[in-house]
Amino acid sequence: MKRRDFLKTLTAASAASVLPAPAVQSPAKAQGRQETLLVVTEYSPNNFDIHGVGTNRPGYEVSWNCYDRLMSHGEKTLPDSTKSYDRDKFVPELAEDWNLTDKSVTFRLRKNAKFHDGTPVTAKDVKWSLDRAVSVGGFPTFQMKAGSLEKKEQFVVVDDHTVRIDFIRKDNLTMPDLAVIVPGIYNSELIKKHATEKDPWGLDYTKTNIAGGGAYKVSRWQAGSEVVFERNDDWKSGPLPKMKRIIWRTVPSAGNRRALIERGDADISVDLPNKDFAELKQAGKVAVVTNLIGNGIGYIGMNVKKPPFEFQFAMRPIRVLSRQSHRGVRTMPESKVPLLRIEEVSARLQLSSKNPARAVKRIVKALGTPYRRLGGQWRFTENDVAALVEAIRCSQFASVENSGTSEGRFGLARSRSRWRSTAPDLLTERLQKAIEATSKSKSSRNSSTVRRPSAVK
Repeated sequence: MKRRDFLKTLTAASAASVLPAPAVQSPAKAQGRQETLLVVTEYSPNNFDIHGVGTNRPGYEVSWNCYDRLMSHGEKTLPDSTKSYDRDKFVPELAEDWNLTDKSVTFRLRKNAKFHDGTPVTAKDVKWSLDRAVSVGGFPTFQMKAGSLEKKEQFVVVDDHTVRIDFIRKDNLTMPDLAVIVPGIYNSELIKKHATEKDPWGLDYTKTNIAGGGAYKVSRWQAGSEVVFERNDDWKSGPLPKMKRIIWRTVPSAGNRRALIERGDADISVDLPNKDFAELKQAGKVAVVTNLIGNGIGYIGMNVKKPPFEFQFAMRPIRVLSRQSHRGVRTMPESKVPLLRIEEVSARLQLSSKNPARAVKRIVKALGTPYRRLGGQWRFTENDVAALVEAIRCSQFASVENSGTSEGRFGLARSRSRWRSTAPDLLTERLQKAIEATSKSKSSRNSSTVRRPSAVK
């Protein structure tokens, strides 16, 4: 669906039913369903306001659909034919156009834009909303600072339908930052009526009430159960969404959500387990759409001060298992280090055969493992350096399948390859042998003190 077909922020991996409507529905219901979309998800919004404290991701989705921004990101088609936002393209939303200079950007607002209660949108509302975003603290203010939007004085009302944003520094993220979810435009007069001395920005009111003028209104909300959206037919900031009504229902059980999709009782579900996505895609009865979330990160935090995870090599089998669990529907970046072949790693780390101890220290440092003396020193030969490099290679990418060939990648690199099923015991065995080989070495004059693994299990 396009951005203005309501589902602007539902997560990257979703399953959209293409099954016919259930046979038990009457013709009248079937006709009504053509204008109604039923979405089922695990969680429900805890706050309608992106500026609120602790607003969860479902709350972001409410805010994105019920509030306008001055502009939005455009969209592009990815190589796999899915749609994604275009980071470098901007399209008008509440502002019909803008003039960008080195020192400021001036937005001209749509004169026919109104909030849901019929109040015209003015430059004063824009100024107040941006002031709010840089003042409430927490995530909203942090997000605004990412684009050098930090002070109320930056936002200037020129006239009723013109607002200027002055730049405090040259920042390539300023314009993109104005197109994200945080700088939404609020009905300032409505919120002021519900503000208090302790709550000058009316956060308590907007937690459960919409004060915007976006493409959808919230017509009903049952906390933890259901949100019903109705299209705002007076919306002027873009083409009207195709769906008149959206029912967003909370169904905690992934199995139940999958069953609803497979029976055709629901139209869209997100955040199903990877196993379900893979099986649904293979069955071919529903459309499975995946798209990379540029700023989405999922991780498991291990206590690296306790065995066996205090040594980096012991983490490699865990990483393999995490890749297997994603079943090909996630991209697995390892760090900010770009994708490198092992030969490139050697060159970049300047590994020296004349000083293998220094080479190993650099490898270990690159892996993020602190080195220190633990009752003695490890001595390394050139063969031991090779064994360590091979351990890094084998432990992180033991069975990488890349266009029909297997090749090693550096442990901190990013791999887009698919993984075969690899037994962690095999990886552990290889690691153990490599580490034992290094610890038994006695022939080198050069030595390096590293943190010895107390256990690799």
